[in-house]
Amino acid sequence: YLLFVGAIQERKDPLAAAAAASAVGLPLVAVGPEKDARLAGELRLAGADVRGYVSKDELAELYRGAAALVLPSQYEGFGLPVVEAMASGTPVVAARAGAVPEVADEAAILVDDRNAVAFAGGIERAIADRERLVSAGLERARLFTWAETARRTLDTYRSVLA
Repeated sequence: YLLFVGAIQERKDPLAAAAAASAVGLPLVAVGPEKDARLAGELRLAGADVRGYVSKDELAELYRGAAALVLPSQYEGFGLPVVEAMASGTPVVAARAGAVPEVADEAAILVDDRNAVAFAGGIERAIADRERLVSAGLERARLFTWAETARRTLDTYRSVLA
């Protein structure tokens, strides 16, 4: 299965994830709050297993079991699911949008066009290059720790207040 993690809302474009999953012949599991009930209904009609909120343990299991995380979001301020997937050893296929390219760097397949064909191609590349993406993703995820976040935040405050 492919995994979509995020709020079910237009800007996250879960229908693009469902269409891409269908195009490559894999089911889609969607995890996250149903911010848009109509869209969640459309997602179910498209064949997705929409689960809403899940426990941390279940989410970790879903990450570990997925063929890839698919994130066709139009905008991400950070992209926590990208780091979570990489830390779980799951390849990432995401839209080249918002902060995702900076977060993922070379450890993910970044797609320029948010359509089913482009994402299906990205998924196929991720599956074919799984070993490299898992290794690169695990290495990349190690850079995102709370200690490093605190250090950088403190450095920023010091430079502004100096």
